[in-house]
Amino acid sequence: MDAPSGGRGTYVFVLAEFENVNAGFTSLGARGKRAETVGSDAAESFLQYAGRRGALDRHLSDQVVLFAALAGGTSIFTASEVTRHLLANIHVIGKFLPARFHVEGALGGEGSVRVEGVSFPKP
Repeated sequence: MDAPSGGRGTYVFVLAEFENVNAGFTSLGARGKRAETVGSDAAESFLQYAGRRGALDRHLSDQVVLFAALAGGTSIFTASEVTRHLLANIHVIGKFLPARFHVEGALGGEGSVRVEGVSFPKP
């Protein structure tokens, strides 16, 4: 499909729709990068995610922890990859909120995250 663009490069977005979660995978072209490589990079990212059992992709899991910390109660989710960014976000959130986090799984592998969120009094 062709679409009007101010740029001259290529871009691929793969949307994976599952029963309970959607995940997106992208690749951006660059001067000298073949269009086939752009497509292959996006497909490889999807295949890496699809080959694992974690529900949330490597980028979404590090964004969800803040909402889980603010939600109160217990939140549990699986991540397709435990990343340094996920662990850094947990560390920073812990500096501001008294939420408790428990991560199972090795860095770079699949994992699960349990969050004991903060309960705020209702006004």
